[in-house]
Amino acid sequence: MKNFILCVFAIMLMTTGAFAAVDVTATVGNDAPVVGAIEICTGSTCAATLTADPATQFTVKVTVTDPNGASDINTTAFLLDFYNAADAQGAGADWDYVTLPAVTTGTRDGCTQTGDVYCLQVETSDWTTKFLSGGADIYVLAADNAAATDSNELLAALTVNATVGYSLDAATGSYSGQADTTENAINTDQTKAFITSTHSGNVAIDLSVAGSDLVDGGETITAVNQIISSDSTYGNGTGLLIGGAAIESSWARGTDPTSATATQYFWLDIPVGTIAGSYTGTLTYSSSATA
Repeated sequence: MKNFILCVFAIMLMTTGAFAAVDVTATVGNDAPVVGAIEICTGSTCAATLTADPATQFTVKVTVTDPNGASDINTTAFLLDFYNAADAQGAGADWDYVTLPAVTTGTRDGCTQTGDVYCLQVETSDWTTKFLSGGADIYVLAADNAAATDSNELLAALTVNATVGYSLDAATGSYSGQADTTENAINTDQTKAFITSTHSGNVAIDLSVAGSDLVDGGETITAVNQIISSDSTYGNGTGLLIGGAAIESSWARGTDPTSATATQYFWLDIPVGTIAGSYTGTLTYSSSATA
């Protein structure tokens, strides 16, 4: 009986048919990435909101998943926008709308880039001091290697602090005239009889200037003898006696890309009997945000 079984088995081995191969293919469709939670990171902490001065470094933390796998995310194609709530996302660039295409990614500011978490880096130079005071939104767009995209927004994420300031085109000025004369114009660089100030803040401001008495030893020319006007014509009714009154009221910031500038003209009326000499004093500019 054993011999018979072995014989049959041997015959079966010798009569087995040839093998044939079949190629199988599968097409996997592309799915767009999904942009999820967004936070703002500074220092070592991340949160949904940030209150900061313009020109502050921070990093946007965003979760992005892709059904086709993390390797399908195009990390060089992240787009980051931040814009004032008064601007429409996608509007033409100005001080209140900044777009950062191909934004740099990587661990920074308390954001750790790993897995589905990406860290989009915003430098101090990416948004200027002219970014309007108030609330601002953050918009994140991600793309995959097939250029499919998804986006998400973090509304009212930024609270932009007010920045109040200005600069002057002159640090010194001089008058030259005789006793008992008027309309002695100031010269800041011996070529012009005015001082130009530049609005460097992001809110409307009131700009004022106060003048001290001009003094030479025990001799004085009182401050009220200095006249200021936004018009180049002396005595046209717009002149102001120095005393701290606003010379620019509710002065608005500039329009991208030009700062706001204003020019003030100065004259000195030299009283009768003023002793010859070199009199010195100070013009002090000050500004405050318009309520």
